[in-house]
This record gives sequence, C-alpha cells and structure tokens, in this order.
Amino acid sequence: MNFAVQDVCRWPATVAKRYDAIIDSYCLQNIVLDDDRAAVLRGVHDRLTPAGHYLISTALYDAGRVYGAGLRFDRSTGICYRGDLPYRRHLTPAALQAELTSMGFTVLSLTGNDVVCRRS
Repeated sequence: MNFAVQDVCRWPATVAKRYDAIIDSYCLQNIVLDDDRAAVLRGVHDRLTPAGHYLISTALYDAGRVYGAGLRFDRSTGICYRGDLPYRRHLTPAALQAELTSMGFTVLSLTGNDVVCRRS
C-alpha cells in the first residue's frame, strides 16, 4: 500500500502513479473556493486508474444544521463563512453530484454523507 502527503489543491503536474481507489474522509467540505475544488477533483480524476473509484465522506447541506455565532451560511453557494472568510462548503446532494459529473466522474451511490463514484 502506498500513501502520500501533499497539498491537494496544488498537485504536481506530472502524474507519477495511478490508484484503484482514492479515499476522501471529510476533506472536500474544507476545499471551499471553486478553483481549488476544480483542482482537487481534476487531480483525483487524473490519478485514478481507468476503472478507479473515488470514495468521499463529506458534510452536505442540512436544512436543520444550526450555525453558531460568527458563522454565516450562504445558501446560493453552499459556503459557510467564519466572519468574512470562507470556512466550509456544504452542498446539496444534487449540487455535489452535478459538480462531480462536470469533473468527469459518474456517481454510483450517494447515501447520507457518503459518495462512491468512478471515472467516466
């Protein structure tokens, strides 16, 4: 098994290795800005084998979620702000599926906070 630690918003241009599975455990919700999210999803897509799977656990939009003092949720973007700074992104399941599809993934399952997708 191989593991690597790097800034997922700044992948190296050269893809040295491809993986059968990439697991995201509550990272994607912390990638807030559109350009950074696109970079992450492009990097994951590029590093998967043709039959590879991307497994995601992430916080999604929850109408009942109470944001505490100092936090503000922008429903139109799914961005939660801490003061004036983007803090987290809580998309609806449909918005997340659309984002993943636009980046070349096929969503196989989206149940609760867990998503299983593969390269299209």
